[in-house]
Amino acid sequence: MASRLIGTLLIAAWLLLAVEPSGAQSPQPTTPPVVATSPQPRDPSPEVLTPAQQKLILQLIESVLGRDQPPQPLIAPPTIAQQPPSGPGPGVTFFPQLTPSMAPPNMPMAPSPRFSFKFDKNEPITTLLPAAPKTPSKLPIWTNEDLTKVPEVTFGEPVAKNLDKTKALEATAHILAKVNQLNARKTDSFMLAMMEHRTDLRGLPYLMGDECRTREEQARTFHVVANALNQNIRATNQQQVTDMLEFLSAVAQQARGHFNRINHEKTDRAIVAALTQILMPESERSRTGLAKFLARVQHIDATKALARLAIYSPEDEVRAAAIEGLKLRRERDYTDILLEGFRYPLPAVAKRSAEALVKLERADLIPNIVEVLERSDPRLPMTQKRDGKDITVVRELVKLNHHRNCALCHAPGNTENMPDGILTVAVPLPSEPLPKPSQGGYQSTPPPSPDVVVRIDMTYLRQDFSVMMPVADAHPWPEMQRFDFLVRTRELTQKEAQGYEPCCEIEEPGRLSSYHRSALYALRELTGRDTEPTAAAWRKLLKLPK
Repeated sequence: MASRLIGTLLIAAWLLLAVEPSGAQSPQPTTPPVVATSPQPRDPSPEVLTPAQQKLILQLIESVLGRDQPPQPLIAPPTIAQQPPSGPGPGVTFFPQLTPSMAPPNMPMAPSPRFSFKFDKNEPITTLLPAAPKTPSKLPIWTNEDLTKVPEVTFGEPVAKNLDKTKALEATAHILAKVNQLNARKTDSFMLAMMEHRTDLRGLPYLMGDECRTREEQARTFHVVANALNQNIRATNQQQVTDMLEFLSAVAQQARGHFNRINHEKTDRAIVAALTQILMPESERSRTGLAKFLARVQHIDATKALARLAIYSPEDEVRAAAIEGLKLRRERDYTDILLEGFRYPLPAVAKRSAEALVKLERADLIPNIVEVLERSDPRLPMTQKRDGKDITVVRELVKLNHHRNCALCHAPGNTENMPDGILTVAVPLPSEPLPKPSQGGYQSTPPPSPDVVVRIDMTYLRQDFSVMMPVADAHPWPEMQRFDFLVRTRELTQKEAQGYEPCCEIEEPGRLSSYHRSALYALRELTGRDTEPTAAAWRKLLKLPK
């Protein structure tokens, strides 16, 4: 057996030199000017095996060692609108085979500039933090429901658009180098310092420590799944997929077939994470297909993702597909998400939560819904204890431009302790065109420098939902850009708190907030009965304990 294995490996080594790749060779990239302040040696990029070499080597190894499992069945291509192929060749390959080149480690980089920066070990923290925007986002009135008027928070002033590419790369690398400098002092030190010194970023729902870190094995699985999805998006770039459910199911089947030595639980978790993150801001048709696909995935993460689609999606069709998927799920896995909708500082979410509870026939939650009638509007100020003192805070919806805040949500991906096989993406440069989702997004090309990437396995902020919105003076980026929405708990000054006092008159007895009306709708539909719009009256009618 050992001699057969050695012989096979020798043949495989010979094949690396003997087999000519098919098709035209890709032009070799030219080396940009080196702008590092001090020269650093760079290891040459490893040779990438051609598909023909990979196939022959895998066949030889399988002939000696055998397969771990029977071959996966061929995946039928999705139903597409028929169009003639453009250019020479047989047209588009819809589902490129998952090969070892798609697995970790990360995509090999072409020769690229490196940057090094020197910092004093006693450098003050404030000089390593980005300054707050010069023009802070204007706060709308507290009853605002227009997402375009939701205040925007940002990492800092963006890199200037008028810089050439090399200068823009250097400026971006300098930002990430400051993050690394602080993190070298203490775990997550940069983010902790931002929370302390940047009042505009204080109160965001940060995840810290183990909560923001994905285990290495799971992160590698996510990398492969994300590559599979992006490769298939690129492969269908010129075609219109007419069955999104079939398309997503084929991608998932490929990913599961790749991991024949681990259980499908890890793979399904990565599939859910990748698909929901990538497709969250996409079209209604894409997210309807996503909801139908998630209904087929028997994992608690899929259940929670369905619940979020049911309350955060503005489209009826997407919500209907999500609710249909929840009907066969364990109720305790999604109940908290639906009930939290009544506390979300956007009335439309509370309305959708009520509708979902009715369609799911959750009469067991009637006592919880009655409690909503006793609560104030969640957009109004409330008192909290902090360090033994009473403070006045307000929970408000804020948004982040997804493309301009990579370093606010993710840690740099160029540190020495960076594990192999972890997905990293380049921070987009304002002076360069933004990769389109149809071209594979940020993973469509290798990063322009290892010093401008962030790691996706460390995520400090996770959005509730995402929306494509217009941006003024966007060129060379597209006008429609992705914005992520989440809730900030902001401490009010005494003057700000006094400004809310007239608004609180709306909360006087007899007045109903939009949240109360949503709860009343759910109660009337679930019970088939009606009474005065107070918690006491409903408890008396339904004989509920106080």
